[in-house]
Amino acid sequence: MAKFRYCKVCDAPFEVKHPHSTKHYCSNKCKARASRKMRSIKEPLQRREPLRFEDRCAHCGNTYLSTRYGRLFCSNACRQAEYRARKRGQGNPILAEFVGHVKAGQY
Repeated sequence: MAKFRYCKVCDAPFEVKHPHSTKHYCSNKCKARASRKMRSIKEPLQRREPLRFEDRCAHCGNTYLSTRYGRLFCSNACRQAEYRARKRGQGNPILAEFVGHVKAGQY
């Protein structure tokens, strides 16, 4: 037993073969048109401004705005310079101990 419904976009009748079908549109074209209309009605998503806080670089001591907790350096150059200083034995001893704990999985 075939059942007829009316398209929600163009009001054209279409046949629904299964009685429990959730089909609401007569074609993919009408379905796409309804989807575009719903997207235009919805409010555009508001992008949230990232949380920024002032932090101090572990190598050079300059302050910078960070967007992530746990960031230690103001730039990749400072990160690399501190790594090289640690390898020479001249780096920040507290930082060297912290990095050792992180690598060992103790932190």
